[in-house]
Amino acid sequence: MNPPPTGNKGTIQMLFSDKIVTDYFTDYLVGSWLTSNLFM
Repeated sequence: MNPPPTGNKGTIQMLFSDKIVTDYFTDYLVGSWLTSNLFM
């Protein structure tokens, strides 16, 4: 009982976009932390 390929592709795209958002948010947090530590 495998789900249709379009369902798999949609799930992969959703996880991929979530990973992009997570990486961006992590970079933002690390950048703001470094900035606050460097300038204080």
